[in-house]
Amino acid sequence: MEEDDNLLQSFKIIKIIYMALGAGMIMSSVIFMFLVQSGNAAMNPGLADILKIVVPVIAVGGFAAGRFLYKTSGKKSKEEMNQSIKINNYRTACLIVWATLEGSGLFSSVAYFITGNQLFLVFFGMIFMGYLFSKPAITKFQQDF
Repeated sequence: MEEDDNLLQSFKIIKIIYMALGAGMIMSSVIFMFLVQSGNAAMNPGLADILKIVVPVIAVGGFAAGRFLYKTSGKKSKEEMNQSIKINNYRTACLIVWATLEGSGLFSSVAYFITGNQLFLVFFGMIFMGYLFSKPAITKFQQDF
């Protein structure tokens, strides 16, 4: 019974972290959009060509690295018997995935802010969709860890 309470409490904390990181991504992108739309951003559209290559590479690379590290951590944790250690490994793996997605999402938002090219908002949207699909769940924890 106490173990279940600890698991639920740990998941509340993980979900709060997840929502805070997501809110930060959205708020920063909205601020960048407001600054660009209002004309208060010093834009350099010449950088758009190179950033059209860099942003997808960072997004795909970050997503792949995060997923690889998540799966590696999950395989290690399956051998562990202590529930507390498993939940800590899950939290760490989730944070790694979210950090890579957040980093690439913020990079695409900054690329939009610098260039004013709305294609980078599309990249941000795709990255954020990946972030939404990485939502923590007890069933995912039980399957993967």
